[in-house]
Amino acid sequence: HGRGHAPLFFEGRMFVEGLDALRAVDAYNGRNLWEFKLPGVQTAFNADHLAGTAVTGSNFCVAQSGVYVHDKLRCYRLDPANGEKLGEFGAPATADGQAGQWGYVACDGKLLFGSLANADHKVRYAYVRADMSDLWGESQTFFVMDALTGRPLWRFDAEHSIRNNAIAIGPGRVFLIDRPIDLI
Repeated sequence: HGRGHAPLFFEGRMFVEGLDALRAVDAYNGRNLWEFKLPGVQTAFNADHLAGTAVTGSNFCVAQSGVYVHDKLRCYRLDPANGEKLGEFGAPATADGQAGQWGYVACDGKLLFGSLANADHKVRYAYVRADMSDLWGESQTFFVMDALTGRPLWRFDAEHSIRNNAIAIGPGRVFLIDRPIDLI
């Protein structure tokens, strides 16, 4: 993969994303525990390029309340122990009422943080020829949902664009930069 999604560790399990699924394995012996199918989820990362998650950020995260993974259209809440789907959250609509697509995702156990990808921003730098048109590193909206129900809590619609890898979340605060789209 061209800078694919890094594995995550939580309570003795390692969560690893392949081209078509998210899998949990026993972190101590490597035994497969479960797999959640996500056909084509890493297609854009299956190329020789230097961008990948360094630009887009990961599409999955883990917290006490679940493993959250999105395929751009929906974010799935999975039970970390058995992979059972506990919830499915669509992306909110854009500021102009169009269907949105997930970009950034993070969770603190109670709050699910996400963004609506800005498909106008295309990553262009590649070591060799690679199609990076689906690697979206910027977002037009940042939002917060209840991590258990997916109920929207609040949102911030950018005047310009939010770079996914410049979002920082701390206790009671979110920091981000709203600036003109980067043309690198």
